[in-house]
Amino acid sequence: MLRAIREDLDAKHEANFTEAVLTLGMSLSIGLLFGRDYGGKVFSEEIQTLVLTFKTMVKYLSMINISDLIPSLRWLDLQGIERGLGLGEVQLRKSIMALIEQKRLDKIRLSSDEIESGACQRDILSKLLSLEGEDRLDDDQLMGVVFALMLAGSDSISRGVGRAMQELLKQPLLHQRALDELDEVVGRRRLVEESDISSLPLINNIIKETLRLHPPAQLLIPHGNVEQCEVAGYHIPARSTVLVNLYALSRDPSFWNSPLEFAPDRFVDSNLTVQGSDFHYIPFGYGRRGCPGLNLGMITVQYALALCLQCILWRLPAGATISETYIDWKNSPDLIVDGDLRVDLHLLEGL
Repeated sequence: MLRAIREDLDAKHEANFTEAVLTLGMSLSIGLLFGRDYGGKVFSEEIQTLVLTFKTMVKYLSMINISDLIPSLRWLDLQGIERGLGLGEVQLRKSIMALIEQKRLDKIRLSSDEIESGACQRDILSKLLSLEGEDRLDDDQLMGVVFALMLAGSDSISRGVGRAMQELLKQPLLHQRALDELDEVVGRRRLVEESDISSLPLINNIIKETLRLHPPAQLLIPHGNVEQCEVAGYHIPARSTVLVNLYALSRDPSFWNSPLEFAPDRFVDSNLTVQGSDFHYIPFGYGRRGCPGLNLGMITVQYALALCLQCILWRLPAGATISETYIDWKNSPDLIVDGDLRVDLHLLEGL
């Protein structure tokens, strides 16, 4: 990711940060699912097609659909969303099924010793393919699991890192504090490692504040109550569908001081955690319905942001405008950045 950004910066003094972190999220998700990095020699063509198709579908899913506001216009598909998602689903199914079949062939080629040692189960898809009996998944179920994990992993990582970088570019003093912390703890002679994350409290608090102000989802997944109950004076009948408004909770002025301000220092000496120590701060949900990838997602976003900050001194390209809510450059919906290397080039070659 950083090598691709550096090449863009060298060539045209601008790079699409949003696109780059989405690619990073895809790379990490695919590595967990298939055991390969999509840029590797194996599966290269299939994975590249999968990545491009998935990015297109994420774009359509992120659009405001006029048909949701005016259902009578749905049949017209004025924005081409239904058609785009339909074509994307066909291509996505084709790409994922090709990878599933390749995994099945790989398993057949393994020796009995390799199978017993677990060599064929070092990624999620291999584990799923090894299920037997009542636990066995058919192709449609495998498709659903793979797509859900790709969407949850790549989108949450890209949104977390992208939003954090946007807030830092709007606050130069906070940005510099984060760089100073990295220089003091890690330096510039080596790249930041996962083991360094616990020693970077400001970076961690920046991610926490990003998740508060820009939660991964505005509403938690639908819940239901078995029995009737009363919450805050409201009667809720039994078997109701309940939606928790995460957006409102994270901006509740009765709990948060200056709730619309991006202020990571609010988490200094605070007992609030992403695991749900207080219901005003549950960015990943809570309990059995909470995000199963919480711990992996947090460490990945923290590490990715730390690496981005350490390697490149980011700034906005000439002509970009900043407001309290967004950064605009040539009306691009993505975050476009400029910057200079902060570390020796040879360190990036190892990424």
